[in-house]
Amino acid sequence: AEAADHARDTEARMADILQAQAEMQGRMGAIAEVFGARQAELTQSLGQRLDAMTGRLGQTMAEQTKSTHESLAKLQERLAVIDTAQGNIQSLAGQVVQLQAILSNKQTRGAFGQS
Repeated sequence: AEAADHARDTEARMADILQAQAEMQGRMGAIAEVFGARQAELTQSLGQRLDAMTGRLGQTMAEQTKSTHESLAKLQERLAVIDTAQGNIQSLAGQVVQLQAILSNKQTRGAFGQS
């Protein structure tokens, strides 16, 4: 009789353990589903953010490239003006040297003054 009671207690404990194990498996399955869904949402969210950031970066780079191109074009125009001015200055310097040569020669200076 004692052995039969012990066997029933053991069977009852086994049934409780099996039920607890089944409940744990169900909970673990539910947790796995939740984590899977969260991971999918996170992956989608990160993908969207990365796409948005890539778009903004591309737009910013395009704007910077355009701005740099415009700045270089303006710089080129200014350098052309400076080159022209430098040519004018060199021409003027040559004329000043010629005038100085004329004015330093007394005979030429006298003839220049009388004409």
